[in-house]
This record gives sequence, structure tokens and C-alpha cells, in this order.
Amino acid sequence: MTKRTAASACAGLILLALLPAPASAAPVVPARLDDSVSWGVTPAVNTFGSGRAHFDYTLDAGASLSDAMVVANHSAKAITLRVYASDAFTTHNGGIDLLPTGAKSTDVGIWVKAESDSVTLQPGQSATVPFTLSVPTNATPGDHSGGLVTTLVDEAGANGVRVEHRLGSRVYVRVNGALHPALTVADIHADYSGTINPAGTGSVRVSYTVRNTGNVRLSAGQSVTVEGPFGLLSRDAAVANLPEILPGNALTNTVTVTGVWPATRMTAQIKLTPVASGGSKPVPTNPESGSASLWAPPWGQLIVLVVIAGLVVGVITLRRRQKRRMDAVVAAAVAKALKESQGSKEAKTAADPA
Repeated sequence: MTKRTAASACAGLILLALLPAPASAAPVVPARLDDSVSWGVTPAVNTFGSGRAHFDYTLDAGASLSDAMVVANHSAKAITLRVYASDAFTTHNGGIDLLPTGAKSTDVGIWVKAESDSVTLQPGQSATVPFTLSVPTNATPGDHSGGLVTTLVDEAGANGVRVEHRLGSRVYVRVNGALHPALTVADIHADYSGTINPAGTGSVRVSYTVRNTGNVRLSAGQSVTVEGPFGLLSRDAAVANLPEILPGNALTNTVTVTGVWPATRMTAQIKLTPVASGGSKPVPTNPESGSASLWAPPWGQLIVLVVIAGLVVGVITLRRRQKRRMDAVVAAAVAKALKESQGSKEAKTAADPA
């Protein structure tokens, strides 16, 4: 296993664990090193509920609580897992991940303290890992996100590469206070890709960055439209809703709008309808929009127009040349007739002087 492969495997495990689980099922997601080692984590069943998809709390600044995570060894060998908390962030492609091992947390990652920093499990054994969550008195209102993580290090990975496998459960904390949900869309770029076929259409590739500038985690419905001057030749793209974006985080999205007729100067418009994500309480939000201009030269149609114009000019030129030739022939015939007529008059005058 190369270093790149090792990193990909680690990221895949943590992202798999952090994906939202169905509300109707307990979020036990096994992590596997190979066919012989796997384990799972899930929030404990207690006064906070059962079958929880993740840890989710609403607290005042300065408040604290105790909860627990259950870790289960699904393999046939004993394993020792490191246990710790970490801050979460939104990846550029819309996933939720935790800070790399060794990176310093500044939020939920330091609010959560596990009772033990490791757990050893025999084959088929489960263990409850209690933890406390203490919100600082100066915590800002709004949503804060992190994760409680279990880690197994494979010191003897392929090719001698040290591989770390992580499996975690999300921890969401909403600190009571004024909520300010807001998304902004920026860095909009649009490029047209057309065809010289005058009867064909092209496509517009639109990329943009959506940033959560508020203090509430949000997803959003979105629409992407490309239109010509005065709203003519409008085309919409079928786009899925944006995934969850954590406060202070951003993601970049790219959408291709097909079937676009080139209209020279066009506009790409993005409209967002933010909504509270992950089953959190709805909050009033305002729509957000942005736009960017692009050039969509109608080369195929222009070529046809040039050809038609050339044919028209050619026909007109040919007709003018034919008319000039006909006029010349007629003028020559008239001149000849006049000359012959003048000659006949002179001859008649000479023959009959009286």
C-alpha cells in the first residue's frame, strides 16, 4: 500500500462513519482494516434516547453534560483503540470530515473529554465509553460541530507504511443565543462550450463557491439557470440540494447546463434557498443569489449567415454584371440602328436634292 493509498483508506473510513445514518436505524458502521479486523461505534442508549444517528445537544454557554459511546469489536482478535474528540469541517466537495490526527482543535474537539483515551476489546466484546461535554462560558451562540473518534494504527501496513484507521460519530452542539443563518454564493465562473453545427446547442459549465457566513449549519435547495439578453433562450439545470455546510465553512460546486442556444452575451444565475440541516430546528432564512456573465458566440449560425450573405452578394453581383452586359448589347444595337438610320437619310437626301 502506497502512502497515497493509505491516506485514502483512512479518509474513506472516517467519512463513511460521519455520513448521516437513517433515523430509523442505529448508526453502527463497521470499520475494516482487512477481513479479520473490524469495529463499530454508536451513541449509547440512555436518557438522551435510543437509535441516535449522532450526538446532538442544545445547551447554554457554560453548561455541561455526560453521555457515552458504545464501541463494538466485530472481529475475531483483540483490538486496542485510541479514543479522542476532534473538530469537524466541510470539505470542498460537500462532505463532513474531522481534523487530521495531531491537528489542534479549537471548538467541540476540546469541549468533549472521554473518560478514557483508549479502550481494549476482546473478540466480539462491546464497551461503553463515557464522556463529558463542557461548553465554555464564552462560547458563541449557534452551531458547533465535531466528532468523537476511535483510532486503530496499523504499524505493519503494506510496504512498511504506518496506516491510521479512524471511525467516529458526529457531535453537534447548538449554543443558545441569537441565531443568524446565512449563505453566500461567490466566485461564480461560467464557460460556454458550443458547436459549429448551426442546428446544434452547446453547454455551459458553471462553478461557484457557497459559504456559510452565519452561525447555523445549513443545506440549501438550489437552481442554476443560463439565459440570453432579456431572459431569452433560458435553460435550467437539474441540480440536487446542497449538502450540509458548517458555519464558517464553504464548498465548491460545479454544474453543467445542457441544451443552451448561443446568444452572444449570456448570464448564469445561481439561486439558493437555505434550510436547517440534519433534522435541526427550522430557522428563518433569506434566499441568496448570484450571477456571472459569459460569452456564447453563435459560430455555427454566424458561418451560415456569412455563407448566405456571400451567396446573396454573389447573386447580386452576377445579376449586375449580366445587366451591364445586356445594357451594353442594347446600347450597341441602338447605336448601330441610329447610325444605319442616319446613313439611310443622308443617302436619300443625296438622291433627291429637291
